[in-house]
Amino acid sequence: MWGSTFLRAIMIVLPVVLAASYGSLHGGQLTTLSNSPATSGKLTLSSASIHIDGASARDVDFSNVLEANFSDDPFHLPYFASSTVQGDHLPSDWVTNVVNSATPPGSASFSGGKLTITGNGGNDERLEDTYFFTGMPWKGDGQWTAYFTESKPSPSTEVILAVRDSLKTGGTFFGAGVNANGDGTFHFGGSYAGFTEKFPLKLRFTRRGISLEISFFNNDNKWENLAVANLRTQGQIWAGIAVNSHDPKNNGSAVIEQIVFTPPPAQPETLLPGILLTSGSFLAGDTFHFSPQGGGGILRGNDQIILKPEQISAAIYQPLKWQQISAAGSQQGIILLNGDFLAGDIQSVGAATGGGMTTLSSITLGLLTYYNDKVFANVIHPVEPKSSDYEIRLHDGSIIRASSFDLNGDLMVVHEISDIPIEVNVSEIAQIRAGENKVQPLLELLGNANTSQAKKQETGPADDPVMWQGPDREQILVVPAGGKVEFPLNGKFQSVTMRMAMAPGSPPQSQVGVTVSIDGTKLPNAIKLKEGAEPLAVRIPVSSPKSLTFSVDSAPAGAGVLLVDPVAVRAGVTPHTSPDR
Repeated sequence: MWGSTFLRAIMIVLPVVLAASYGSLHGGQLTTLSNSPATSGKLTLSSASIHIDGASARDVDFSNVLEANFSDDPFHLPYFASSTVQGDHLPSDWVTNVVNSATPPGSASFSGGKLTITGNGGNDERLEDTYFFTGMPWKGDGQWTAYFTESKPSPSTEVILAVRDSLKTGGTFFGAGVNANGDGTFHFGGSYAGFTEKFPLKLRFTRRGISLEISFFNNDNKWENLAVANLRTQGQIWAGIAVNSHDPKNNGSAVIEQIVFTPPPAQPETLLPGILLTSGSFLAGDTFHFSPQGGGGILRGNDQIILKPEQISAAIYQPLKWQQISAAGSQQGIILLNGDFLAGDIQSVGAATGGGMTTLSSITLGLLTYYNDKVFANVIHPVEPKSSDYEIRLHDGSIIRASSFDLNGDLMVVHEISDIPIEVNVSEIAQIRAGENKVQPLLELLGNANTSQAKKQETGPADDPVMWQGPDREQILVVPAGGKVEFPLNGKFQSVTMRMAMAPGSPPQSQVGVTVSIDGTKLPNAIKLKEGAEPLAVRIPVSSPKSLTFSVDSAPAGAGVLLVDPVAVRAGVTPHTSPDR
């Protein structure tokens, strides 16, 4: 397209996950800025380098670290998928339950990722009167997906994805499923209806608060909404599979190919309670004090970090999205829970310390007072991010932009780019990453076009790319089957690197191919991914291209791909490297 030259090579490494230990030793994975592959093993911090212990032990100078992950797993979304369960038993928190003394009793067996469930019941259409159920407690928001593949032997056997508010007879019951005749069935708190779908059938429940959305995957390969129900509680309910033969004397059975539960991923750049600095660093904490005139401080362990007013951008009291902070621009004011920003001079702030979730007693803005149940954050200065050599991500959600750091045993002193020394125990560290002096995070280049997509509350592959945030603040792009994403590049870069995996909820044992195009020219070899496999570390050598495109091809409907922390390494970065030993 633009005639830019590039190397037609893709380096892929499948990480081996080792057990983690904390203190000075960690299990994890390290990727360098140079062209050496990602390496998994025990990581030990020293004053100038990270030692990787394993079959190819070596020292990597801090200046050569692209990403060092100090975790059991280089990347993990806490989701349940039956296809990844080892052995012939479901997890221990799954229960079996007979409703209304069905005889003969039902059963549930599990093998090879498949669940077989049998049960009988009354001969009327109300499945919820008598049935056999197996499932697990469901706390909080999230999403269940189930693939129903067959039902036998009774033609009247009905199997559904079900939600119950208790295990007692007479509890509220919602569900959708299919019978052996291929007729879709829908149960809505005592009401019964049908819809036209047949085996195999894919069903989905999405829970947000007391709202439960029931959907099925239609013949156009799109999720179609059946109904939205209101649950009795935001607390624990039960989710699982129910079966009813509608024959009081005989059991019917059904096979479910895969069951997946996915908690809702945090939206990108979600900030937790704490202090956002004008440098772009963020210090998470639920105990801090703050004054627009006098500055503030935040408690980390037994140490108080003292901050000047000009170093503070915002005090955050409840989790909110980065976009809400940046919408304030250069104005001072408060962000309300309804998303409104009210500009004005903050005259006084009430007590800003508390346990658990930080609370705000009151903010007086002009002549108006807003109490803690109405306020996300107060903003006193705009964020003016400074480039850094390092980015330290902590397990508590903090992100520290650093110029350097010193190590003394298990204590690291991080020199934040605003000249703030921050003491961190090495057990707190989730990642050490190269800063923007060395790399360009690619998701920042997508601009406003993908901002609207990031607001979608999807927990599985959507029709368009969706941004997520991982448990250690990883920035993730979810690209669905048939989708693609283009990163516009402006500058000189020598390589692009990220981790890739298939998204939770992809069809069982499915595979996808991801093709890469540089300046419109497709690379010859696609990146192959398998459902349930560990993430692949991918490095693509380039020579200052203008654009980079990833396309999810040869993928089954409902599949998706995660691009985890994609970055472009700036040209001319020639870090010092230590020899293998």
